[in-house]
Amino acid sequence: TKVLRRCSSSEDEVRWLEPLSSMPHKVKSSGGDVLPLFPLGGVFLPHTEHQLSIFEPRYRKLYNDILVSGSRRFVVPLMGEDQRLAEVGVV
Repeated sequence: TKVLRRCSSSEDEVRWLEPLSSMPHKVKSSGGDVLPLFPLGGVFLPHTEHQLSIFEPRYRKLYNDILVSGSRRFVVPLMGEDQRLAEVGVV
């Protein structure tokens, strides 16, 4: 498990990404890996295990795509009450 970005101890606020509705549909890669986002609506820490109960069709498809790709990696971002995603997440 990798932490995407480490926050320094002096940062006490979560920095949020722009709302998804204002972002371009296709994002250009900066040469790094592009990983699917799996917004589970909770806080997940590195090196912990959780059982997933995936019932919504779009998330079932996302999870199947992850398994078929062979990557078996995805990002679980922190999600705010307004459905915005944090700049940090757990792979």
